[in-house]
Amino acid sequence: MEELATTAQTVDAVLIGIKEKITPQLLESMPRLRAIASISTGTDHIAIEAAEQRDIALLTAPGANSRAVAEHALTLALALTKQVFPGNRACRTGLDWAGLPHLPRRLSGQQVGLVGAGATARELIQLLRPFKCLIKISTRDAATHSDLSDSVDFCSLEEVFSVCSVVSLHLPLTSKTLGLIDGKLIKRLPEGAILINVSRLKLFDIPSVLAALDERADIRLGIDDLSLKEAGFCKLGSDRILTTPHVAGLTVETLRRMEDIVVDKLVGLFHRG
Repeated sequence: MEELATTAQTVDAVLIGIKEKITPQLLESMPRLRAIASISTGTDHIAIEAAEQRDIALLTAPGANSRAVAEHALTLALALTKQVFPGNRACRTGLDWAGLPHLPRRLSGQQVGLVGAGATARELIQLLRPFKCLIKISTRDAATHSDLSDSVDFCSLEEVFSVCSVVSLHLPLTSKTLGLIDGKLIKRLPEGAILINVSRLKLFDIPSVLAALDERADIRLGIDDLSLKEAGFCKLGSDRILTTPHVAGLTVETLRRMEDIVVDKLVGLFHRG
């Protein structure tokens, strides 16, 4: 964003990714700015309130990467359930079965809990159907998702964490969801449960979650985000946590699709004047 700061006075629109931060201070330096176009679905890297106060248009690609994110969540769940990476290491070291920390389990027929009922959660429901999992969903307003009522069981957040052997988070990061998942919820998880976070790391109340994980050595995690080492999650060890660097929705196909959507919106905005 240093390059942008040098030309800020003449900028009418910015095209950014999730690593670029649009702060209130940066917005103040761009008096002509009319639009922020972000090649993303999330907006937590943008000072939305400050942009709204100046009527700056915010252009994103909501839902464009939902299938990719759902596939990634399923991949993490399967890899952890089937002990894929410990198994690979056991073979390479010659330990074979003796090198496995746990026997693999099957995903089929398990109770799977989804926190959130948006686009990525809905795609994951579709992907889970062949596994015949019993799906439980915690969402703030179940009435707005009545079309799912025949295929899922709506319940409280506490129930999801108490009974599901796999829990997957599908929430945007907002002031209401920041730190929503705390140590008390972690301790509710059944023995050997798997927790998947393909949303944002800060959905966790990080200090209490890490403390709870120290007590519950049986719990395994799959997390897709940046700065996981700095946050302290990588200390859990490779047998307990599978990490990827915030690439769940960043496939070749979805990146192209998001670029096309956002650029089309930006061109349309200025074409309309």
